[in-house]
Amino acid sequence: MSLVKAKHLIAGLLAALMLLTLFAGCSNTGADTTTTAATTAAATTAAATTAAATTAAATSASTRAANDIGVSTATTAAMVTGEDSKYGNVAFADQLEYINYDSPVPIVKEGYDIPLNYGVMMETGFPNNATDCWLWDWARDGLNLDLHVEQILDTEKFNLLFASNQVPDLMYDVPVSTTMVVNYGVVEGMLTDYSKYLDGYMPAMIQVFERYPDCRAMYTAGSEGQLYDFPRILTPATIVGSHYNKYILDTLGLPVPTTIDEFEANAIAMRDADPAQFEGMDWDDIIPIGGGYNSEWACPMGVLTEAMGYLVRGYWKGWNIGAGYKHCLRLNDDGSDNRYGFPCNDDLYYDFMTIQNRWYEEELFSPDYFTMDGAEARAHNANGNVGWANTSEGWGSSPLPRDSYRILAPLKSQWMNNPVSACYPIYGNSGMYIGPTEYPEVCCRWFDLHYNTEWDYYFKWGPIEGDPKVDDYGYVRQVWGVNPLRDPPTGLEECYYPGYAPKDDYRNTASLVPTYNDQALLDWDFYARRTSAVKGEYVEPDTPEIIKARARENYESDPVTFASSADCLGIDWPYSYWEARGWFAGGRYEPLNRLYLNPDDNQTVADLDAVLSPYIQEQAALFISGRRPLSEITNFQEEIRSMGIGEYEEILQTAYANYLAALG
Repeated sequence: MSLVKAKHLIAGLLAALMLLTLFAGCSNTGADTTTTAATTAAATTAAATTAAATTAAATSASTRAANDIGVSTATTAAMVTGEDSKYGNVAFADQLEYINYDSPVPIVKEGYDIPLNYGVMMETGFPNNATDCWLWDWARDGLNLDLHVEQILDTEKFNLLFASNQVPDLMYDVPVSTTMVVNYGVVEGMLTDYSKYLDGYMPAMIQVFERYPDCRAMYTAGSEGQLYDFPRILTPATIVGSHYNKYILDTLGLPVPTTIDEFEANAIAMRDADPAQFEGMDWDDIIPIGGGYNSEWACPMGVLTEAMGYLVRGYWKGWNIGAGYKHCLRLNDDGSDNRYGFPCNDDLYYDFMTIQNRWYEEELFSPDYFTMDGAEARAHNANGNVGWANTSEGWGSSPLPRDSYRILAPLKSQWMNNPVSACYPIYGNSGMYIGPTEYPEVCCRWFDLHYNTEWDYYFKWGPIEGDPKVDDYGYVRQVWGVNPLRDPPTGLEECYYPGYAPKDDYRNTASLVPTYNDQALLDWDFYARRTSAVKGEYVEPDTPEIIKARARENYESDPVTFASSADCLGIDWPYSYWEARGWFAGGRYEPLNRLYLNPDDNQTVADLDAVLSPYIQEQAALFISGRRPLSEITNFQEEIRSMGIGEYEEILQTAYANYLAALG
């Protein structure tokens, strides 16, 4: 018998004793119900004797159960008295005997064997031995977790775990879609809803939800507030935006555009430029607007969607951005909601297509705009002759200096005088899940530690040289000092990995912690906390307000230099220069980035999308290329409404209303 069952036995026996005493005291056969002192004393003595015997029997059962899993009698005796948890919020009466409630680590007390199966997937291109990691050694020695780690080789094997009902207790980096969350979590119970354990076992997660009020609403997967996804948290102001080629603009004497009209005028000037003007560059022409309609991550129409008020992250996206088939929130110029739906079913769609058709007719796109794939788009960037592109992929290999590529602020238009950037999703899929485990409290404490500000940098970056808190077990570790491998050398002290060039840090980090954490769990003060730990002395973190004020001050002092440049930040530790874009434009996050639909609605959406998607992709391309006249836009919208796009939007609008309700 386990200690948990023994504890339940004690509670049951005591409850039975209380009931017997209650019935004895309340019995009435018609005689005098007055109780004498002697009777009371006798009853009290009998009850005490019975309680002592019951407690002894229960304690004996607990002792036997403890011995079954190798726990001493002294440890068992400690169950009888105690206090509420110091870490978390669990009353003593509700505590589990094997969990440490005094501090975040260790999670399990010494002497207890709590076995947990752990399924880990590795992303393509990363080291392929998920079981060979310092983390598992530390979990055993530092947290007292008995983790049985197995690598899940591919998506097919992962899906088989659910099909065969062999889902592990814990999972890392697994490809669980929102549809799977609803089906396997809400409906079938094959994923654990951790919302039940937040108050008691997840103080760090509670702080996350308090810090980001919309975070919990974003991840709420059911009508009862269920939570299955753990947040992938990025630096809150991170934004993916488009880039312009400063070298080309400077050579041609063109200003940085601030409106869609100026953007188009610049593109025409680039098209007409003589390549010979660009000394030392072996260019045959200039491609004013890089990317292609069907290019993965490279459809360039994000610059237009945000200028027209659509809160959609239009960068690093494909054809659905150019076709207007990406559901999103449309904003009014004052920032209020207009409607949630698809741009292709909107009253601005004629204007949206007209501009794209004009750019195509004006030859502002590449000649192979409709056939170009992502690799070709990146190759164009690497050549350096692209004036503007929605992704910087490939530019690192171009012949131009790195600072030639600057982030472009959102552009104004006749529809939006205050354009808004859709921030890169702070809330994504972390790949961390809890299966149908016998030990949900232990699993929740494990994942909660990933978000604990005293421990999160270990999960993300690995052990630190000389750190007494976490042994490196001979694996790659973080150190503080001058990195001798930097090329060119900077002479600056920093955090780095010995023996590894900076360009390899990303992959080495992923090899330390084989999860999506290599891109997640960032926060405003993350790097300051990490630097403090590695350096061995406190580093004062900047607040969001300080960083924003610094960026704004630089921008206002020199808007030409700082409007779209990383230089406006001027900080010592890494920050994505995309952040500045959001601060200048009032960036907002896309709602419904994680869309949880009930099975019926999900099936309806899937059926509708199977019909709508190929048709909209084809017809939008015809409008852009002029092979279908723009005068037929109204007819096209009637066609897609007859195909069910209105029903699709109704489902989305209900989901958006639920999101707002959860947000409060």
